Amino acid sequence: MALTDAFLIEVIGGNVSNNASTVNGTSDPTANWTKLSSVSVAIMASSFFSEILVLLTFLRHESLRTAFNIYLICLLVFDLANTCAFLPIQIVSDLYSSWWMGPGLCNLYIYEMWVLQAGMCNFHLLFTLNRIWAVTFPISYRTRHSKRVAVLSALAMLAYVHCLVLPGVILDALYYREPIEADGCLLNTAAQPIWSMAIQIVVFDIPMVIIILAYPIICYRTVGLQGAARGRVRKLRVANLSTNSGTVSMAGAVVGLKMTLRQRLRRMRKGRGPAFIVLTLMTLCALICYVPNQVYFTYVIFFGDDWPDLLRVGNILFALAGVADPLFLVLSLNDLRKKLTKMCRC
Repeated sequence: MALTDAFLIEVIGGNVSNNASTVNGTSDPTANWTKLSSVSVAIMASSFFSEILVLLTFLRHESLRTAFNIYLICLLVFDLANTCAFLPIQIVSDLYSSWWMGPGLCNLYIYEMWVLQAGMCNFHLLFTLNRIWAVTFPISYRTRHSKRVAVLSALAMLAYVHCLVLPGVILDALYYREPIEADGCLLNTAAQPIWSMAIQIVVFDIPMVIIILAYPIICYRTVGLQGAARGRVRKLRVANLSTNSGTVSMAGAVVGLKMTLRQRLRRMRKGRGPAFIVLTLMTLCALICYVPNQVYFTYVIFFGDDWPDLLRVGNILFALAGVADPLFLVLSLNDLRKKLTKMCRC
């Protein structure tokens, strides 16, 4: 879960609380603009334009909307929703010493804080699971994976996140929410300790662990598939029949089959096409942008200590995920890069 630098952890009470709470019952209506606020606005603007450009490129070119890219499009949609709906409220909230935007916007803010960001983490996980399927059961993946399967998987992941996270958010809004005028807009985790700990582990921590641990396994399987393809090419060289030892049609069939295997081998040498490059960059993004915040909140929940320096660094890195995701996709997908360049030149 990601929060702003304006949030502190009250370990004794077990709450995630906003420093927007009033001091001695008074509030300061004056906006406190800081360098961090300027950085946040710059990151938000960069994220918005990069996400919009990449999503428009996907929407304008049907050839880019492959089954593989469906997961990436869904991740970008969640990134864009976080940029447009969560970050503006977050930045405005940080400018003031009290929450003044009302209970309705507070409900939206908490929903975005927990559900949207859980979706971002778990769509990274869904993409990794897709790659595990591709390298572990390649025949099944090639024959059964389709746009329909990708869309249904994305919808299932969306339902999964909502089923786990939304009940706690609703119960907090109905029964447990502390007065926002005094305590700020926060989810009262002290009133639901088992739920909040379970969500932190299941929805936020475990996906990051799977993403990181799965990467070397996928690398190993990819190398194994490359070796198998090279072995098939070597066997076909032995069976390279000419017209002297077989019919012309047999020779042509063997040559054609050899070319097919060589083409597949070329793609596998590049990491089975762009998929391996995308996986590498997405794993790097998760490791850099997501993990610091997850380490912080897990540390606070289980060890009962605050670590404000890690929180500040983690929040900045998490915000940068909105820039890193579209940038890494453009760098790793050659067709996307070409079409985006062409669209920008028009």
